[in-house]
Amino acid sequence: MEKIVSDVIKIIKGSKNEIEMEKVLWTFLLNTIIAMIALAFERIDDELFASLKAEGYKVQRKDARTIQGIFGPLTYERRLVKKEGEKAFYPLDRQLGFERYRRYTPYLEFCVVKLAARSVYRVVEESIKILSPVTISHQKVALLVRDAGRRYGEYEETMLTVDAKPEENLVKPDTLYIEGDGLYISRVNGKDRPLETTESEGKPRKKEYNELHRIQLAVGVEQEGNGKRHRLVGKREFVDTDLAKVQMQVERFLESYYDLQKTVVICNSDNGPGYVRSSFEKMAGECGQFEFFVDAYHVNQKVKTRLSFAPKGLQDDVLRVLRQFDRAKVEAYLNTAESLAETKEERHQVFRLRGYLKRNWDMLKPHSMRKGLEKSVRCYGTCESNHRRYSYRMKKQGRRWGKEGCLAMAKVLAGLQNEELEAALSSKFKPVKAPKSAELRKALRSALKKSPMVPHVGIRNGGIGGYTASSTAIGLSLIHISEPTRQEAIS
Repeated sequence: MEKIVSDVIKIIKGSKNEIEMEKVLWTFLLNTIIAMIALAFERIDDELFASLKAEGYKVQRKDARTIQGIFGPLTYERRLVKKEGEKAFYPLDRQLGFERYRRYTPYLEFCVVKLAARSVYRVVEESIKILSPVTISHQKVALLVRDAGRRYGEYEETMLTVDAKPEENLVKPDTLYIEGDGLYISRVNGKDRPLETTESEGKPRKKEYNELHRIQLAVGVEQEGNGKRHRLVGKREFVDTDLAKVQMQVERFLESYYDLQKTVVICNSDNGPGYVRSSFEKMAGECGQFEFFVDAYHVNQKVKTRLSFAPKGLQDDVLRVLRQFDRAKVEAYLNTAESLAETKEERHQVFRLRGYLKRNWDMLKPHSMRKGLEKSVRCYGTCESNHRRYSYRMKKQGRRWGKEGCLAMAKVLAGLQNEELEAALSSKFKPVKAPKSAELRKALRSALKKSPMVPHVGIRNGGIGGYTASSTAIGLSLIHISEPTRQEAIS
């Protein structure tokens, strides 16, 4: 330590200015730390071999390895050991969690991915070069993001498969909020296989976007600090480019972690394809009460788009009576809008709006007018605003994504939001795929749950109907058969 202090003093006295002083000090201290860590690794390797030697392992050779960490490139030596009949391995690498062929430590990879979730890859490359001695290219940053997205997807799959809780440990909230919506992301051309869609003229064209599907869960809302901002409690996000996969993940998550027998489940969406009431009912399963709302933001947008030719005051009046749930007044204002229409297209827009409101009328009923929601807080309708984490990173500025890169970045953002990305990148478990059959998944999870006790109802008394007079031969025989049974029941 005294030598290190002396070297630091020499650097301070010998520097031309404060910038050079700090730059040289930073390099010196990093090199010192790297030398200490390399020495510590070698001592740990000695201890590991001492225990393995007693088990019959022998040293094949000693190899050097260079790996880059947050402190810079680190070179150290470790033993390759082997036991007869088994494969050779490096005990130190296994202990430290350094996988084969990886040039970066798990923590550095986590930091790089976390920065990439906030900025473009070239900016991340430049930032790392400025703030650390690590050298990395923007192409490598992209590869790390893809790897992190894949590993977080495997982590989600594994936790939903093997981490089912016993029935007594399931969460039993008073209210559960489920919201879902899609998000379009511009698609890069030339790398992915072209996706085909059909226009109204019947001509195929290339789809130039990826669609992300998001579903979020929450159990309530709380005030954030002393200000007016609020945040969702127990928030959990699921995202994928495959809607069916997202819905299946939500269904499995609720089955594994929640007991909704007495819970009020409130769902909210735009009621578009894939986000209809029946889809949410399937995800929620059996619950105390189920309520579905059409998202107010999308209703407002629909009214303003269809009535764009009408005065703003009329648009506001339609929205006001919708909030009052007064169908007669809504029809009256739509008739007024129809009378103001000057072209066939404008009249058609009113016709379409009337059909939209008719189809969704029951789901437009306000929160305050529904029975059973007196104790529930109106904290839904936040899915659209929570797109920002994804849209701010993946949209605008000419950004385009391939299918694999789009899904990887979305998984990284979801992992950070769920505060599970670090665990996914540092975990050592082997990925486990869920059974494809829904019946098999339920059978596996039911093994951890107690079967409900069915009360015994006792003996049920009954009789045989003869549908004939008791004086006949058949009637007399039926009386003779049923008489002992009645006497036994009385006794």
